[in-house]
Amino acid sequence: MSSWNQSPAFEFAKDILLKRYPGFVYGQELTNEEIPVFCLHSTTDVRFEAILKFLSENGYNTLSATDVYKLLKGKITGPKKKVILTFDDGHGSLWTFAYPLLKKYGHVATAFIVPGIVEERDRYYPNLADVWNGKALYDEIANRESGKQPFVTWEEIAEMSSSGTVDFQSHSYMHELIYTSPKIVNFLHSSLIARYSQFEIQSFISKKNGPSASIDNMLGMPLYESSPRMSGKLRYIDSEQVKDKCIDHVKRNGGESFFARDGWEKNLMNIAQNCASYHKLKKSFETQKERNEAIEYSLAKSKEILE
Repeated sequence: MSSWNQSPAFEFAKDILLKRYPGFVYGQELTNEEIPVFCLHSTTDVRFEAILKFLSENGYNTLSATDVYKLLKGKITGPKKKVILTFDDGHGSLWTFAYPLLKKYGHVATAFIVPGIVEERDRYYPNLADVWNGKALYDEIANRESGKQPFVTWEEIAEMSSSGTVDFQSHSYMHELIYTSPKIVNFLHSSLIARYSQFEIQSFISKKNGPSASIDNMLGMPLYESSPRMSGKLRYIDSEQVKDKCIDHVKRNGGESFFARDGWEKNLMNIAQNCASYHKLKKSFETQKERNEAIEYSLAKSKEILE
């Protein structure tokens, strides 16, 4: 997500209008050199089964990451009608819905997960196969991603991987976002938290606050223009004084209720600007060396954990 004020839906619509997608998306013939890649995050059983049913009924074959590697190296030619199904981040529906349905239809998928947020399982979470077998109720799996364990666990990953149904690859160690300029584009509030993955917002909570700091205690935190760490841009180092000043102001003025007042954004923007001016804060960025080391660490750490 390149910015806090642009939704994924807006970016998707813009890409479609500018024809940034391959020709087959616009009804043109699919060439043998083209392999459609479908990227999903969360899914439902109805939506995903419709996809798999269409692929099966129309003679499409799904490829694993290993298949794609062999195709690129010229080691195999592969079927004419082929697609790649991918899942980003490792949301819980990969286990509850996608995995049983992939097995049912004999298809495979590749999941790009974030090892830094994957946890050990605190209990067995039933999936669609358990519902089919009468071992669980549908309601038990329907809201997995809004519960305490919204992402797949290591035990679930191990089972899906060993079955050969889901291939797991890296989506970087922490899927970190970084600030890239001193321009404030928003302030942390509850409705914004609901729009973004927790680990993306967690990227901006400083080491001083601790890795387990509650996001709810950071309401009012300034949010600057941002990009994924893997974009290669230099990280803008935000001011702790400005952050603390804004957060403290929200806490002293009603907490969550502060954001129901008219003009709260202008209020916080003035506080941030006045604080920066008072402390004569200078714009600070990481060095190229620090950027390279951070990217290398994320790639190496993710690879180490997955292997």
